[in-house]
Amino acid sequence: MVEDVGYISISVFIFSALHSITASSHFKDKVKSLVGDQIYDGWFRFLYNLLFSSRF
Repeated sequence: MVEDVGYISISVFIFSALHSITASSHFKDKVKSLVGDQIYDGWFRFLYNLLFSSRF
């Protein structure tokens, strides 16, 4: 039981950190400058939504 709480806590922490990083304006601007507007507007947003909506 105690181990489960530890795993859940670590999972929530990792999820929160990844979400905070990928949701930041700085990260979005960096990705957009690396891959271009068309790929960012289509694929990046699709993959971001797919990744983080699947967590619920």
